[in-house]
This record gives sequence, structure tokens and C-alpha cells, in this order.
Amino acid sequence: MSIDDAHPTPAQPAARDDEVKSELAHQPETYPPAPLPVTEKGVPVAPQPVPPPVLVQQPALVMRWIDRGALFPTLQNPRSYSKYQKILIVFTVSLASFTAPFASNALLPAFPAIQASYRSTETRVSLTTTVFLLSIGISPIWHAFLSERYGRRPVYIFGFLLYIIASILCAIAPGAPALTGLRFLQAMGSSCAQSVGMGSIADIYEPAQRGRATGWWYLGPIMGPLIAPLVGGALESWLGWRAIGWFLAIWGVVLWVFIVLFLPETSQNLKARQAAEVAAALLPPAPSTTSARPLTRWTKVKSGLAEGFSFFLIRPLRTLAYIRYPPIGLTILLASACFACVYAVATTVTWAFHKAPYHFSPIIVSLMYIPNCVGYIIGSVVGGYLSDRAVARARAKYGDSYAPEVRLMSAWTGVPLLPAGLFLFGWSVRAGLHWTVPALGGFIFGIGQMLAIGTMMAYFADSTKETASVVACYNLVRNVAAGLIAGITPSALKQYRAGWFMTILAIVCIVFSVNLEFVRRYGPYWRQRRDEEEAEKAARQAVATNPAS
Repeated sequence: MSIDDAHPTPAQPAARDDEVKSELAHQPETYPPAPLPVTEKGVPVAPQPVPPPVLVQQPALVMRWIDRGALFPTLQNPRSYSKYQKILIVFTVSLASFTAPFASNALLPAFPAIQASYRSTETRVSLTTTVFLLSIGISPIWHAFLSERYGRRPVYIFGFLLYIIASILCAIAPGAPALTGLRFLQAMGSSCAQSVGMGSIADIYEPAQRGRATGWWYLGPIMGPLIAPLVGGALESWLGWRAIGWFLAIWGVVLWVFIVLFLPETSQNLKARQAAEVAAALLPPAPSTTSARPLTRWTKVKSGLAEGFSFFLIRPLRTLAYIRYPPIGLTILLASACFACVYAVATTVTWAFHKAPYHFSPIIVSLMYIPNCVGYIIGSVVGGYLSDRAVARARAKYGDSYAPEVRLMSAWTGVPLLPAGLFLFGWSVRAGLHWTVPALGGFIFGIGQMLAIGTMMAYFADSTKETASVVACYNLVRNVAAGLIAGITPSALKQYRAGWFMTILAIVCIVFSVNLEFVRRYGPYWRQRRDEEEAEKAARQAVATNPAS
């Protein structure tokens, strides 16, 4: 290096000054911010919030034959549907979710007539509801798995086809055993919306909007127990109990047409997989470095059978592993205990109010379900609003790093109401008080029930990506619990009477409510540990797949 290079000449600083001036000349001129507009009295007007960006509706990259026929376009990003399109999708999913609880409760006012028709016992007739609930609990495991693999729309369409056929056969069932088996198939078909419905909500809504959307969607399952006894009691009184099966079949046909027209494919997992397949198809094929021997026919058959057994029987059962994940497992236990009380109260209404001292007719017994369900509606809507407000506050304070457990804070508003309603309902029925007193107890119970359960459903969508699978796991546990409670309620009412039976259930709910506090305190820690374990597992799989790297 020369002396001239080490020590710049006086001409070099001048050249540098020219460069700086040239750069400044090309920069845009800056001005002080414009003052805020003021009113006539000189009060500054607050700036208007910037509206969120409008997502472009891009058509789906892959269109299957089953995606055709819908009036809405099938989009690659389901969250880009317009506000009114989302409302109609939620309405359709809510109608689909309405069907299983409607079909489950429609026969309740007709239990005495079914018992007389088949010359059976109260316990055997109640078994039809127990089997229905067990099917609702088991079937969504496969519904959720298939919806994550093949999408939501095929599960809805084929599920309700099965429901329609089973409902027709229920209307002509020759005996109690046949009716019980057909009710299992009826529940298998209608239960597809129990798990896939929450997945559809998570597909089209951002987390900050899911609380209210979940509350409105859950009105469907709530309205089922409200309307079903009214319709079932009226049909049984006017046309006989078999008319209930024909009505359920007709409703299924109307709903199936509605699903075909207004429920497009929304699965986020399916869309991502289809996009990856389209991208891979555009790449040139990799050269093959190995020469594989052709497989024999018997080898292909064995491989296909093993793969089918694993795909349809083993892999769906892995959904149950979510119970081992503490935030999900503890929340499921509490929600299942609360849900089981719903069928304990419903079965008690059926058997208690048609006997002394009330002696209500089937149509009047069906009216006794209204206070409970009005409470469910109020609790669902209010719970969705409170949980969304809790999330909005946490997001404003912590940004996107807020913990999903903040949503569960609103569930505490329903915890004291739930056992209080059970106490009032049970002991007023035990004492034979005027019907308005147990109706008030059912109303209070309904509000507390949905303030708790509705919030937990939205929490499932926020805390995991596989929403349908988690809800399927929850459906299994809650419906097994509800089925057992519905089966033992007639015997429990005879042995313990309504007062002590409802007291036992209230104590169980109080004990399990402690789970909310555990999840609130330790949920972030458990989730972080799970994420670390999954990251380590993925790293080990990557090393095993590419040992050279």
C-alpha cells in the first residue's frame, strides 16, 4: 500500500462531501406531522382506527368432485370468506350440530309410551339414550381423523346420509333391541358435527374472533335439547312415538341439502397439503438411484390390509393421547362432569314430572325443559362475549404472546351457578314443591353450565392446532360420562331420590372445578414443555431420515 492510499489527499474529502449532498438531494423531503383536526371549540378529534386489510378470495388450488355443488366458492384461504359468508357457514354448522342432541332428546317424553309399546322396563328404555350417547362419544374420533385427512365436507355429507337411513329404520323398529342398535347408527351419523363443527369454526375465524363465533355456533347443540322435547312430546301425543323417527328422517334430508349448498370445504390442513402437492408436482422428478423388485400380488394385499388396519383403526385412536396432555386433559374432565349433569337433569325431568305429585302429560313434561335451555342460550352468548373480551385485554397488554389460558377466566363466572342450580332443582323436586321452583333451579344450572363449557370449547381451539381431534377426544369422555349417568339415573332416583342424587353431582362439579386453577397457573409451562419435546422429536426424525446431514 502506498503513502497516497494510506493518507487521503485533500481532494478526497471534497469528493465525499459531493456524494453526501447528492444522497441528501435524492431523499424525500420530510415535514412535521400534520396537526390533528379540531372541532369548532378547539378540541382535537381522535384519529379513526385503520380498518383491517381485506383478504383476497383466491380459489382453491384443487377442486374435488365432492367440493362441487356448493353455492359458496371453495377458497384456498378459508379465512378470506366475507363476513356474511362466514355467518351462513356458522349457521349451517350450528344446524348440523343441533341434530345429534335433538335426536338424543326427542324420545325422552315418549319413554313411557315406548315402555308400554315394547312391554319393557324403565332401565331398558333409558338404555336407548345411553347407547346413543356412547356412539356420539366414540364416533367423532373417526370423524375428526377423517376430516383432518380428507376435509370437513365429505364427513358432513356421508355422515348425515347414514343418519337419514338410520332414522327411517328407527321409525319401523320391531323391538327395543333393534331400536337400541339403530340409535347407535343414528348417533354415529349425526355426531360428525360434534367434533368437526368446532374445527370448521377454527378454520374460518382468527383466534380473537372465535369466542363469539363459538358462542353462536353452540346455540345449535343448546337449542336441540330445548326444541326436541317439545316436538317429541307433541308428536307422541298426536301421532304416536314412531312419528318421531319419521320427523328426524325428514329433518335429516332438509339438513343434508343445506349442507351440500352452503358448507364448502374449509379444512386448513387439507388446503396446506394440497398446496404442497401442487408445488411438488411442478418440480422435476428426482432420479431414482435404486432398483426395486416388483411386489407379488400377495405382498401387495398384505401391505394394503396392514395399512388399512393402521389407518382406520389404530391412527384414529391416537386422538385419545390428548387426555395425557394436562391442559387438555384437566379441562376435559371438568367439562365432561358438567355435561353429564345435563343428562342427569334431563332424565330426572322425564321420570319425575309424569309421576306424583305432578302427574304431567308428555306435552307438559316437554315444556319443563324450556327453563334449562333458556339458561343454556344466555350462558352461551354471554360466555362467548366474556371470553373474547378477556382475550382482547390480554392481547392489548401482551401482544400475540398472550397465553390462551386467559380465556378460561370467564369460566369462573359459571362455576358457582352450576352446583347452586343442581341443589335447588334436586331438593325442590324431592320436596314436591311448585313446578316453578325446580324450573328456576334448571334455569340457574343452564346459565352456569354454558358459561363454563362454552368457554372451554373456545380454549380447545386456541391451545392446539388439531381442534377437531381435541374436540373428538372431549366428546368421547363427556358422552361416555353422560351415557353412564343417563343409564343409572332411574335407579338413582329410586334409591337416593332427586335431592341427594343432585347433591352428589354438585359436589363432583365443585371438586373438578379446581382443574381450572391448575390449567390457569401451569398451562403455559406444560405447553412450553410439550413444544420442546415435539421439537426434539422432530430433530431426531430429521437426523434419522438424513444421517449424512
